[in-house]
Amino acid sequence: MAIAQRRLLPGRNRAATSNLLTVLHAYKPDSPYRPFMPPLSGTLDEVGYLADHLDQLENPAPPADPKAVARLSQP
Repeated sequence: MAIAQRRLLPGRNRAATSNLLTVLHAYKPDSPYRPFMPPLSGTLDEVGYLADHLDQLENPAPPADPKAVARLSQP
């Protein structure tokens, strides 16, 4: 796991992760991250996909209940 991810993402939900990435993508002169992080490149769609991916890493879905899965697979 990257250092920035370990420091900036724990405790964040999908919306908060997206907000952080949006700030990094905008790269405004007054951004508190500007001295430490380069601008985040990519399209806004790609930033959204990255937010989804990072959210799944930080907030994985609970494992499926095997009994529930078995019930769903029965006719």
